[in-house]
Amino acid sequence: MVYQGLLVKKISQREGDNARGHWAIASYLLEEEGTYPKRMAVDVSNSEFEDRIGKFDSLIGKKVKVRFDIDAHEYQGKWFNSIRAFGINEDLTEEQKEENRRDRSARRQAHPTGTIETAEGQVNVMNGESATAGGHQGTSAPEETQAAEGEDDLPF
Repeated sequence: MVYQGLLVKKISQREGDNARGHWAIASYLLEEEGTYPKRMAVDVSNSEFEDRIGKFDSLIGKKVKVRFDIDAHEYQGKWFNSIRAFGINEDLTEEQKEENRRDRSARRQAHPTGTIETAEGQVNVMNGESATAGGHQGTSAPEETQAAEGEDDLPF
């Protein structure tokens, strides 16, 4: 599910250690725009791959889109709802989106991608870095080799 609104503030943060390591959970207040704004509190936990709490902290006071899941659990015969956020993005205006597109386009033009023929052989140019067909030069990683083997750099 997705909630669109203002990330108002951090309500609380709890931390601790258990058998699997250190954990942290923070609660945030979100608010819809409108005459009678509705509010929602969400819990955010850090994962071993991503500092979600830090990302939420950096967007306090901004319009955001939050992806979340709702679940319920039983405790001593009573049921409690929990709303867990797992993703957040700043909700940009159309002007900001267009400005970002122009910036990305300018970066692509400044750092072309393609193949260039030189006296030494063929050179692949990727984001301003080069790699020769026989070996790698510069700092570019062998992304094409990884893609051919079916691997990626995703953490999951």
